[in-house]
Amino acid sequence: CLMRMGKTDAAADELAQLERRPQFSFSIEVTTLLGQCRLLQKRYADAAVLLSRVVDKHSEHELADDAAALRIEAAHRDDKFDDAKKHHDALVARWPKSPLRPRAEYFGGLARMERSDDRSRRQALEVADTRQRAAQARQEGRRGGERSDAVVTLADLRYLAQRSAQP
Repeated sequence: CLMRMGKTDAAADELAQLERRPQFSFSIEVTTLLGQCRLLQKRYADAAVLLSRVVDKHSEHELADDAAALRIEAAHRDDKFDDAKKHHDALVARWPKSPLRPRAEYFGGLARMERSDDRSRRQALEVADTRQRAAQARQEGRRGGERSDAVVTLADLRYLAQRSAQP
């Protein structure tokens, strides 16, 4: 798989060709993967369009909640915080037991923090971070967090610090 080899651009090129064939048996999977590639390429608006297509037209598919969670992240990273909040609320309502809910809450919380005071930002980040770490630990079948969790959180903290330093 090109994505696993870190060849996101090549993967996106291949997937884009398949995505144009809606009758393809695995078109939903292709669209979701292409949305993920666009997210990795920092083409957030393109990612959101693709992921919305999966969520809106194929909400019963097993990847719909994956696409919904990725769509929240794409909206947040594209500074569309109101969209991220709206998509978060939709995911929680539609898939309340999704294993991706903690990640969705994390980015939904980050989006809410962009619209709130510093105290609320800190509290929301602490809650989202704790939930994300707990979910990750449960998925890995271990107690406590992993260093990779801390790196992701640190990257998001740096991003928030940069954003709040801007006028």
